[in-house]
Amino acid sequence: MFFVVRERSLQASFDAAGCGDRTRLLTADSITQCRDERERGQRAALFGNIGIATGGAFLVTAALLFLTDPGNVERPDEARARVAVTPTSIQAVIRW
Repeated sequence: MFFVVRERSLQASFDAAGCGDRTRLLTADSITQCRDERERGQRAALFGNIGIATGGAFLVTAALLFLTDPGNVERPDEARARVAVTPTSIQAVIRW
C-alpha cells in the first residue's frame, strides 16, 4: 500500500511540475527532475503492483486452504488425504 500511495504522490508532483505538458517549455533542471520523478514513479508502481498481486495470491491461497481443509471441522481419519512414503514407493490416498 505504501508504494501505491508513493506512486500517486509522485504522479501528482510530476503533473504539477508540467512534465506531461508538451506545450510547456522546461529548463534543463526541470527535465532532470521530471526524469527522476518518472523513474521513481515507475519503480513505485512496479513495487505496488507486485505487492497487490502478492497479497491477492495469499488471499486466494488462504481461501483455497480453508475451503479444502478448514481445520476446525471434525472428520473421521478416513476422510483425510494421506501421503505414505516408503523406501520403494510414494502413495497418495485420498478418500472423500
